[in-house]
Amino acid sequence: MKRFVLCMAVSTVVSLSGAALANQGVSIVSVNNQILDGPAHHGLVVKIAKIWDPNLTNFEVQIRPDTGGQLPPWSVYSTSFKPFDGETIVVPYRNGIMALKTDTKYCIKLRAIYASAITPWVESCGLTLNAGNVQAGDADADGIEDSSEYAIGTDPNNKDSDIDGMPDADEVKNGTDPNKALYANVIIETPSLNFGTGNYFGTYPTQHQYILIVNKGDNPAAIEDISVSSKHFKLGAYPKTLSHIPPQNALRLPISFLPELRGNHTATATVKIAYEAEPLPPVNLSGFGDQIPDCTMALSGTLDYGVMNSTSTELARRNIPISNAAEAGDDNEAAPLVFTVLTDNLGIVPGTRGLSVPPGKGIDLPVIIPHLTAGDYSGTLTVKTATCGEHIFEVKAEAK
Repeated sequence: MKRFVLCMAVSTVVSLSGAALANQGVSIVSVNNQILDGPAHHGLVVKIAKIWDPNLTNFEVQIRPDTGGQLPPWSVYSTSFKPFDGETIVVPYRNGIMALKTDTKYCIKLRAIYASAITPWVESCGLTLNAGNVQAGDADADGIEDSSEYAIGTDPNNKDSDIDGMPDADEVKNGTDPNKALYANVIIETPSLNFGTGNYFGTYPTQHQYILIVNKGDNPAAIEDISVSSKHFKLGAYPKTLSHIPPQNALRLPISFLPELRGNHTATATVKIAYEAEPLPPVNLSGFGDQIPDCTMALSGTLDYGVMNSTSTELARRNIPISNAAEAGDDNEAAPLVFTVLTDNLGIVPGTRGLSVPPGKGIDLPVIIPHLTAGDYSGTLTVKTATCGEHIFEVKAEAK
């Protein structure tokens, strides 16, 4: 390999001895330009203090232009550089994620990844690439000289470096970046999820999983919409907090199976990427609801007490029937039906504020209005359950 004179300013951070250390961090010794074998052609060779730990898995590398002023954000260059000797990291000028240009200064940062730990970042700035003595010519006959291709980071052996259907020369002419595809390339790597047995409270470990969405393109993928076709499957927080998947990155979209009814449940989760004509192929979801009561209750209604005599000592009473049809001995484990009762008028007195109806049983929930004084006792009464929803009853009552 032919070596070139170092053209950079190294700032070394985190100095560690060469002795074997548990989860040893990275210490940059030098960064050099070097001609590389194969299509990579040239790149940076980062020498670090020797890491002896056999648990070293890989290095993460990020790069950004060194503008000297307000620095742009770091760009992911690779998350899986494999160490072959624990002291050398080779960064080719192109790796399918981003391209380094010979006419630009860069900052590079890296960290070591172990089986159970991630070490702090260390960085070096003021780095420039040297492509060496490039012979005159245009290897891919795209109208851009090879030396110019290295200057702008494109591949001199490929007319369409970012493989987006538009030749490099056309992108340079049109002012678009020939190193970044004009579209995202998004795939879902979990086409189906089986959550197994689950209950409403999510106490089974298999009830909580994730959909893996990978952007293999060079442009960010904007998420336009994520939907699930059944209320028994619920999305996590990602749709509310993340709107883009960075290039060459993955999104783990949390999804939980929280069935509200017993038995088998199926659904689909659909992800729509902005600017794409069709949604991604749907993810098939399935699970089996267990430990869930079967409840019977009027979905709504009116409790009409009419006009009551305020001097009468007789209590005005109406009943709301509530039953739990889940019986012991079913294929599913039976569970009690738990509910609470709320009112917005203190003159409306439920027979109980909270109760549990055993499997296979039913009750008549009394709603009493003492009407000890004259007045309007109208209002609402709400019965709340975890698995059978919320039921609101209108109360009409007046005492004279």
